[in-house]
Amino acid sequence: MTVPIVQRLRETAAALSEERVSMQTLAQAHGPAAYLPQRVAELELSRHWAQRVLGMLASAYSMARRVLRARLSHLASAGRRSWIAVAIGLMAFIVVLPTPFGNLLPALAMMLIGLGLVFRDGVTIVLGLVTAGLALFVTAGLMLTAWVWASDWVTHWISI
Repeated sequence: MTVPIVQRLRETAAALSEERVSMQTLAQAHGPAAYLPQRVAELELSRHWAQRVLGMLASAYSMARRVLRARLSHLASAGRRSWIAVAIGLMAFIVVLPTPFGNLLPALAMMLIGLGLVFRDGVTIVLGLVTAGLALFVTAGLMLTAWVWASDWVTHWISI
């Protein structure tokens, strides 16, 4: 049987003995599905900060566990993850756009989808995908508004 993630994070935090802890060690506490690019995996934190991070993550997962449970878990299956990956990639692109307050909805969508995958809660995944759709709609509206405003401004300056 798999050890619950909250317990695994707390046990890892208690077992840290090295003065410097790699991000790879922190990711491995999440389980075998955790993946980090090599450059990120090699980054290090002090033991104190690594224990704080793992403790905060355990608390966050503990609070989420009160609400989330395995519902519609077939939506969290490996076969559906390719569609979820497209949504996550699109949200990651939107987050880095220089749009004021434009990263709030995509970040919320990625958080909901991630929690849904961790807890195999399809309802939360659907909620995250709906939030991703809303984020896409709002971002497209902001971009269109900026385009119209900028084209009017350029037209005005050219006509002077």
